[in-house]
Amino acid sequence: MTDPSDPDTSPLFEAKDFDESSVFTPEALLENARRQKDLPDRSVPEIWPC
Repeated sequence: MTDPSDPDTSPLFEAKDFDESSVFTPEALLENARRQKDLPDRSVPEIWPC
């Protein structure tokens, strides 16, 4: 566990692998937003890569 009083050991400053896929998928984000807002499932247009 890191010491919260030491800003140099924060996980936010650890090395990142920017080539790795995000764990946050658009589908999962939409699903959780709908669940939290109690919205029905609806079709969503496909998202094209930028």
